Amino acid sequence: MSGENNQPPAAWRYGGDQLKRRRAKADVTRERPASAANYSPETVASTGRGVRRPTSRVLVGGPAV
Repeated sequence: MSGENNQPPAAWRYGGDQLKRRRAKADVTRERPASAANYSPETVASTGRGVRRPTSRVLVGGPAV
């Protein structure tokens, strides 16, 4: 299909950008929220890039927080 938008939704990109900014400000690596949410660090990274939809488990820090 020509003209199809292959980018993730703007909300995912915005949410991922905010997640990255807050992690950087708090000096928290990807491993910490990944471990707390029982995800891999690559999943958290793809959320930060806006490729994956941010889940509540990542946004609130998972069950350990």
